[in-house]
Amino acid sequence: MLGLLSRMDSLLGMPMDEVLETIPVSADVRAALLTGNGPLADTLALAEAYEQGAWDQTEAFGTKPADLAWAYGDAVSWSTTQLRAGAATEAAA
Repeated sequence: MLGLLSRMDSLLGMPMDEVLETIPVSADVRAALLTGNGPLADTLALAEAYEQGAWDQTEAFGTKPADLAWAYGDAVSWSTTQLRAGAATEAAA
């Protein structure tokens, strides 16, 4: 999820700090996305390396690209489910 959130500023055409005002995220997620620091900074760097196809960087984290493909797919699937659930809740309101 963190890797997917890292591109929301570009997708929405707004600064990341404004994006994060509209969605509830933990302080650790906020720190990683805004400053590249905190306990999730390495997770974000790994996700970004995967998204960019920088396989040597992913392996530097001790992770094989094939393993990341599964995790990335799971994250996309989970996010899609959450977005659809949110849209359905809003439509019902």
